[in-house]
Amino acid sequence: MLIPSRMSVERKPKILVIDDSEICLDVVADALEQAGFEVATSNRSLGASRLLSELNPDVVVVDIGMPALDGATLVQIIRRNPIHECAVLLHTDRDRSELEAAIASSGADGGACKSADSSELIGLIQTTLLSHGWDCEPA
Repeated sequence: MLIPSRMSVERKPKILVIDDSEICLDVVADALEQAGFEVATSNRSLGASRLLSELNPDVVVVDIGMPALDGATLVQIIRRNPIHECAVLLHTDRDRSELEAAIASSGADGGACKSADSSELIGLIQTTLLSHGWDCEPA
């Protein structure tokens, strides 16, 4: 859970999770909300740029293995658009070496392997937010 420090933020950090699995979206959204984040989800990679413009998230979490437009390609598209200045993280059920290769090739800010409690993802989001100027301390 994020605890605002003395120089508190006025709102919760907003996280957009993009994954083609509805089950994964539900599990991750629940875990992130319990950790103190505002969460939006999408089960489609196509149209993500429009969503980013509408929602203006602080962090986008993208599944690597999606149909139509895979996560690494989506990260590259997001990075080419100067309007989107949010952090972008990859999320996968693939092995760590494949995750690390996708991070390196896509320009993502980092990545986490999927788990039942989303603890690695939550820790990565907290660290990413701190490095992007959020004045929050992980609980």
